[in-house]
Amino acid sequence: MIFLLFLFLFSLFSCQKHPNFVFLPDKTLEVEKQDLSWVGKIGRKEMFRTSQLSFHIVKLEEGEKPHFHMNHDLFVIVLKGYGTFFIGEKKYEMKDGDSAFVPKGVKHYFVPKSKKVYAVVVFNPPFDGMDNVLINE
Repeated sequence: MIFLLFLFLFSLFSCQKHPNFVFLPDKTLEVEKQDLSWVGKIGRKEMFRTSQLSFHIVKLEEGEKPHFHMNHDLFVIVLKGYGTFFIGEKKYEMKDGDSAFVPKGVKHYFVPKSKKVYAVVVFNPPFDGMDNVLINE
């Protein structure tokens, strides 16, 4: 499992000249050509999962609403674009190649500053699509 995660992360960081590609153990995905499921202006697609992790492509054309996940830690890697990632009470300016970890239970949201942002999001345990608690601010 650790080897698979290392291989995946190594492939992301080894392709900095072409951050719009994701290299998986069995195929290469061109991020911008993926068929995503859309909720508003946020597109998502699960690339694959293991018993402990799920890997997703996310495309943001507008900001997320503040939320947290009760049961899922997540790791975000920005592939293309830039914006501000709010995690807890801190904010981080992120661009191509930047990454962040968000523990379960911590409020977070991403606000794009470029026209669109592509990222890979890794959830532990695998994301079930239900663990998304919105925060009204």
